Amino acid sequence: MLHSGVVGDDALRFQPKKADIDALMRAVAAHPLGISYLRRGHLGTVAITFGCHAFTVVAARDRLETEPTPRPDRLERPLPPEGSA
Repeated sequence: MLHSGVVGDDALRFQPKKADIDALMRAVAAHPLGISYLRRGHLGTVAITFGCHAFTVVAARDRLETEPTPRPDRLERPLPPEGSA
C-alpha cells in the first residue's frame, strides 16, 4: 500500500522514449502476428512478447492512431547499452 510521502508521485510513472517505441514498432513489423497483434492483443501479452514495458505498448498504439503505417526510415535506433562495443 502506498502512503503519502513514502513514495514520490513520479516513482510510478514511466515515459517510454521514442527510441523504445521505434524498437517495438520494428519488432512488431518483423513478427508473424504483426501490427494487428500490437493493436488488438492483450496489453500484458504484447508487452511480454516483445520484452517491453506495457506503457511502451500503449504509446505505440497511440502512435498508430496518428500514423497507421509507420515508415521504417523514420524509426530511431536505440542507443546500445553502456559498456557494449
